[in-house]
Amino acid sequence: MGTEGDMWAKAELSLTDLKPGDTAEVISIRKGKRAQMRLLELGITPGTRITVVAAHPLRGPVVVRVGMLEVALGWGLASSVRVRRSSQAGHL
Repeated sequence: MGTEGDMWAKAELSLTDLKPGDTAEVISIRKGKRAQMRLLELGITPGTRITVVAAHPLRGPVVVRVGMLEVALGWGLASSVRVRRSSQAGHL
């Protein structure tokens, strides 16, 4: 116990499954090259730690913090981002 891997929950989720304040590590992107390139431009790649700032209802945009930057992702794009939730949600 106490290893770095212990701080991550085992379940892989969609970014749209997270709530404001949750912090997670990006595991994969399940969309085509264009979406992957767009996310790369925003600094969202596998291994990146992100925090959900706001999640709008009814499949609205999801606002995430990536480093010092906050970006809004459309629901479709956000749903393609697979993450692993941090057990220390909300803390970077």
